[in-house]
Amino acid sequence: MSKLFLVDGQFEIFRCFYGSPRAIAPDGREVGTVRGLRHSLIALFQEHGPTHMAVAFDRAIAPVGISESREDDDALIHRQYGLAADAVRALGIAIRPMVRVEADDAIATGVVRYSREPELEQTVIASSDTDFTQCVRGDEVVLYN
Repeated sequence: MSKLFLVDGQFEIFRCFYGSPRAIAPDGREVGTVRGLRHSLIALFQEHGPTHMAVAFDRAIAPVGISESREDDDALIHRQYGLAADAVRALGIAIRPMVRVEADDAIATGVVRYSREPELEQTVIASSDTDFTQCVRGDEVVLYN
């Protein structure tokens, strides 16, 4: 069964930042988020066996000034974007960094563009964003949180 996974990288970055243990690389950089992201993507492959996968990231960071601790979190997350993109590429996964549109827009466009390919049996949107429920079509396009 050919299966395409379209991963909301923005959601994954934040989930991994707040859900993965902090880790410091030998050069002093924070890498816990990237380690969590890598483990999540490998688990998707192992548990669901997608034949194709793409990850979409946007660079949206929460507005500065929410709180001092939140600003620190945003800076730590932002500093890990480049390494996260490198980790995704190292796994052989297509990456789509967004500049003018958000990751969720790219994912929805990917659903429209690829889900009707005759050789593709299922498209899976990996995200907790409930806006994606409008893309769901039976077993052809599903949402995986």
